Amino acid sequence: MGIEITPDYDKKQKCYYCGKRYASKKYSYRESWYGITQKHTFPISVNYIKIDVEIPKCRHCDSKHRIAFIPTFIIFVICFVIYAYLCIKHGGWTDHWYMILFLVFVDTLISLFVSAFIGTPIRKIINAIFYSDCKDEGDTEEYEVTKRLRKIGFSRNNPDGLGSQKRDLIELKKLDESLREIQKAGFKVSNQN
Repeated sequence: MGIEITPDYDKKQKCYYCGKRYASKKYSYRESWYGITQKHTFPISVNYIKIDVEIPKCRHCDSKHRIAFIPTFIIFVICFVIYAYLCIKHGGWTDHWYMILFLVFVDTLISLFVSAFIGTPIRKIINAIFYSDCKDEGDTEEYEVTKRLRKIGFSRNNPDGLGSQKRDLIELKKLDESLREIQKAGFKVSNQN
């Protein structure tokens, strides 16, 4: 079961990130939130509800968020080139075509990990220093809808795997109440079956 919550752009929504300018659906940011409704012991699995939340954003904040990702991309490229150079120069990875494909695959994974690990704090620092009038794109903790979802037990973590067995169950009655409150606050709630 999937639910989508979107702001009503007909009512001139303000941008969540700066709170000053009017938001546009074209630049909105989407997050998925998950709530576990049932747990099974054999086989170990869970049933869950996924709610897609659209967060209103203006063109100005969207361009700032795009610029802030440039260092992460640069770190990715640098890591990719350095690792490829080391493997080719010292590893003999160019003997067969399948070894080259494997090198590219492993190189991409390592570069993605390193760029996310190093690039994310750098992006947050850049946002804090140069774009203080605009929250970081992933900083949705104070958004009205996400606060309500978190309050009843939803999380951004996909509940696949063993760790989800430790999470609390969502009470469907509380979910219905929260969705009604969200609708009353001016948001559109729709099913995505």
